[in-house]
Amino acid sequence: MVIFKKVHDEFSQKLRENKFSHSWHQIALILTFSPLRFILRDFTYDEGAVVKQQQELQYAEVTERELWTELLRLSRTNFSEAFQVLVHLKVVRLFVESVLRYGLPAEFTGVVVKVRHNRMLSSRFRSNQDFSSRTQKTPRGHFQR
Repeated sequence: MVIFKKVHDEFSQKLRENKFSHSWHQIALILTFSPLRFILRDFTYDEGAVVKQQQELQYAEVTERELWTELLRLSRTNFSEAFQVLVHLKVVRLFVESVLRYGLPAEFTGVVVKVRHNRMLSSRFRSNQDFSSRTQKTPRGHFQR
């Protein structure tokens, strides 16, 4: 809001009398809860501050680009290692679940089968039928060999 110099003092006095103290960005939140309150701040244009702010913005953009390229380089370098760790955890999980399901000694072969999405249910039903003879449920729901 722009105020002329001759009414500045009168306007600021009226604001203080009516206890206007909130800043502009809070107006939308306060509209329904309490009367509006504003902070009156004097503004003086400073060319040096504008130039300084533009330089800081340019510096931040350059720093962001440098950090982004560093992140991409590290991501490309470490992706294969992270993927290997993920696959290793999947294999360990397969081993543990197989031992829990079929028991010891661990005489089995783990196989990964890629199934098309539209044949997922039929292949799962088929594999359950094929391997149902190898496991039997106990009364508690645990599998025995």
